[in-house]
Amino acid sequence: MTANNKWIFRTGLTTSLQGTFLAHYMARVLEVENLIVIHETDAFGLSLVDALENELSFLKRSGIADLPVKQKWGFNAGSPESEEVIAEVIGQLSSKYTGEIIFLAVHEDTAETLIPRIRDNPRLRFGNPIPYRILGPESLGKPSLVQAFSKLRREVQTPGIYSEGVYAVAPFLEDVANQRAQDFRRTYQRSHGRAPDAVAAGFRDAAAVVMEALARLQTAPADLAAARKEMRDILAGFDREEKGVPGVTGNI
Repeated sequence: MTANNKWIFRTGLTTSLQGTFLAHYMARVLEVENLIVIHETDAFGLSLVDALENELSFLKRSGIADLPVKQKWGFNAGSPESEEVIAEVIGQLSSKYTGEIIFLAVHEDTAETLIPRIRDNPRLRFGNPIPYRILGPESLGKPSLVQAFSKLRREVQTPGIYSEGVYAVAPFLEDVANQRAQDFRRTYQRSHGRAPDAVAAGFRDAAAVVMEALARLQTAPADLAAARKEMRDILAGFDREEKGVPGVTGNI
């Protein structure tokens, strides 16, 4: 929605930023040696994979890290052919395991069915789930995904069998967040009876950005067209770290 539209702004993570970050995290922090990529073929999945592969290529050219993509599968989750592709993926993943990590660029509803299918394929020698580590965008880190897993029979029998070893980008981690975030957490807890998640933090920061822009507005509100233009320019001016609006998820 924000691409090529100077009147729309966002405070959430872009898919390209997540793909770039995850390339560095896998190559330089986890020090992964081989990578398997599974993605949806919509704009979300393709932009994640493009950003990932572009950054991995840059890291290799720069001599920083070399993380090859061993295998890559793409599928349209809503198409009749998707089941055939997924069956091929599961079959190959279950036939041989050499320690790869899986980059899963899919939406939450797809992850809800795909992750259990990856986990449910036993290694014939041991009869245990294949210990593939799975890493992906913030869609894999939503509490609702873990809640969906909690209703499955094997998860009830062995808690964590589907969520253990799944890594996801998180725009808000209150345990390592700033003081503003800790204050926000306490206020939110008092008001709603539960701790805030990344969605709540994102809405809070979006409101903070709007309020900061309003505080800087010089045009008289009666001149609506001019006020809107100035507001747009103020928002566009929050374009780098040092000019960012302080938020619970960092400078916006």
